Amino acid sequence: LLSEWQCRAPRPFASCDGSVRPRHVYYFNNRTNQCESDFTCAKGMNTFEDKICCITECPYGELRANSVLHVLVPFISSELMLTFSFRAL
Repeated sequence: LLSEWQCRAPRPFASCDGSVRPRHVYYFNNRTNQCESDFTCAKGMNTFEDKICCITECPYGELRANSVLHVLVPFISSELMLTFSFRAL
């Protein structure tokens, strides 16, 4: 689980040179509050190989239909948290 600051960090941009080919990735879009796809050469802390990883690592957006909502419940101390996942219907 990334911090909200890490998920909302600016998405890196990179020009593709001859040694690096663009790839299909997902990233957390700070404006739409959801994970979206992109075709890029850039790598960043909020760039993921698939949508499930993006949603799991960055659960800070709005609840959308067919998305996963993560609820963090404090447990004994603020450093130890339990995570529950619910799928919207």
